[in-house]
Amino acid sequence: MLGCQPSEDRTPEQESVIVNGIRWVGNSEAANIMAKNGLNRYITYENSHAFIMSEGAVNVDSSLFASHTILAFLSTGDRKEHHKRMAERFVENENETSKLFVSLLNFDEKNDSSRAERRNIWTKMHESSNDPFIHYMYIRFMEGDHSKLVLELDKLIAFCEESQFDYVNTAANNMKGYILKRTGDLQAGTTSIKKCLELHPDGYNPLDSRAEFYLYAGDTANAIKTYHKVLEKYPYASYATDQLANLELELLQ
Repeated sequence: MLGCQPSEDRTPEQESVIVNGIRWVGNSEAANIMAKNGLNRYITYENSHAFIMSEGAVNVDSSLFASHTILAFLSTGDRKEHHKRMAERFVENENETSKLFVSLLNFDEKNDSSRAERRNIWTKMHESSNDPFIHYMYIRFMEGDHSKLVLELDKLIAFCEESQFDYVNTAANNMKGYILKRTGDLQAGTTSIKKCLELHPDGYNPLDSRAEFYLYAGDTANAIKTYHKVLEKYPYASYATDQLANLELELLQ
């Protein structure tokens, strides 16, 4: 499963490195912590946790347009429209990058027909900002062969390592691992997944991905052990539960 769970907030030194980034914080320290955690969980595909953290943030500080944007991404119906309106309301006086981020809500993120428009928006954001989250999302929407994607990921990983943006570094390494696996280089892909685990050993997706890579290598025993570790830490992880049940059933047959 793509993505890894990040682990830390940005320090003031890290924030000073970012140019024209999205503003995630406001005046409430408690809301800011939840907003950053919501971002971290969103980038790693842990949507239920991202929703809980982002909702907690806007309940404390309703002006956090970026958290409203994540909530709109993760919602449907009236709730989605509510968070879209709130994001648009509070982004009015923000920088162009933030406005572009909120403008993504004008497209259905689950509809492939709008992918080109969304790719253009992430490209514009990446051209004006070095924010690693934006760079990561830009790569997710990139067109090109696997080698081009890996080269771009290596640029992002180098930036993250230099400035200690571990939360994006884990996600970038995990994406790289899956791309390398698709090219047929399972060994190199596994190395990237191991790096992801080094950066965040207790994260859901790093463990989940390691289990999948054991399966790719034909190591069912270690895959089962790793899925058990996932469920020890995240007992409601439905994907890991299903995978483990299927693997254990196969052993009985």
